[in-house]
Amino acid sequence: MFCPECGKGMEADTLFCPECGAKVGADVKTASPVTQKDKKRMGLIFISIFTGFGGFLLMLIGIFGLSATYAGLSLFGVLSASPFLKGADFSEESNLGLWAGLLSYFAVLIGTLSMTGAYGLWNLVGWGRRLIIALYMLSIPINFFSLIGSGHAFERIVLMLVWIIISILIILYLSMPDIKKIFQ
Repeated sequence: MFCPECGKGMEADTLFCPECGAKVGADVKTASPVTQKDKKRMGLIFISIFTGFGGFLLMLIGIFGLSATYAGLSLFGVLSASPFLKGADFSEESNLGLWAGLLSYFAVLIGTLSMTGAYGLWNLVGWGRRLIIALYMLSIPINFFSLIGSGHAFERIVLMLVWIIISILIILYLSMPDIKKIFQ
């Protein structure tokens, strides 16, 4: 074994060079400093995990909603076929089931796209970055227009405003020139 500093030969189990005193044993650990590029990648990792987890939850909510909608529509069909409720009008409930089903399909679609974008962002692929930016750009007007609706609780309004701010910050972060260079 040779010293990496001065090149002097020594025994294999030596911890310090007898010539220059440098650490040379197996216990030597060189800590590499955290670079600016590593910090940037940590932001991308956080956004990937945040978006992927949110997409997974949204997809589960959509699947649950589809199951509940199917069960509810089946119940309306059974009730309308009942001899006691013959002639009852369930059209309003059917429209509710239709809207619930469409929203559930939309949740599954957005959840799947979010998970796909998070996968692309995690692997530093350009389409992943662009997909994540597009999804967060889509979430801003959706949350903004849902604020316009009436009868929201204060907590829900604050949550929607926080989500809009988070979306804007993620879009701005992914649009930074240094981050764009990582994906080229």
